[in-house]
Order: sequence, then structure tokens, then C-alpha cells
Amino acid sequence: MNMIPYAIEAVQRCWHIFPVNPKGTCCPQSGDVIDKQPHLINPDKPYKIRWVECATNDLDRIIAAWSHSPAANPAIACGPSKLLVVDCDTMDAAAAWYET
Repeated sequence: MNMIPYAIEAVQRCWHIFPVNPKGTCCPQSGDVIDKQPHLINPDKPYKIRWVECATNDLDRIIAAWSHSPAANPAIACGPSKLLVVDCDTMDAAAAWYET
């Protein structure tokens, strides 16, 4: 699946994003499942990056990254994007948070 339109849409919202491996991705060296982990286009180190340093809202960098790896999921760097995320792992937790 081509995720470039979604990456561009995120940039248009002024979000800083970075690429993460799509579901089912395996490390070519170890065979470990590495989906949802940050990655770069470097085949020697496919997911050894510091996402904070890679997160950007520079459209040219985004297009370059996703042109080389169009199936990568865009992940949002919340801090640089000035977003607050509340992670409720259960419906009970979500309901309790909503009630406060």
C-alpha cells in the first residue's frame, strides 16, 4: 500500500512525522518481527534510528523517504507536533479519563 498521501496529509497539518515499518515486517538479518518500529532506508541497519532526530515536517524530506519506502507508516512525533496524546489501553481507562 502506498502511504505517501497519508504522509503528505500529516505534513499539511504541520505534524512532524517519521517512517515506521508496516505490519509484518521482518528484520533481514535476524528474522525478528520489527513492525511498528522506526526504520530508515539503510539495508544494513533497517530500524536502528533515533526517531526524534528523523521526525520532520519538511515536505522534501518526507517525499524522499516515502518515495524510497512507500509502504512505511507515518508515525507522529507528538512533542515537536505540539500534540498531547492520552493512551487509554482499556475501555474502562478511557471511560475513567473521560469522566474526569
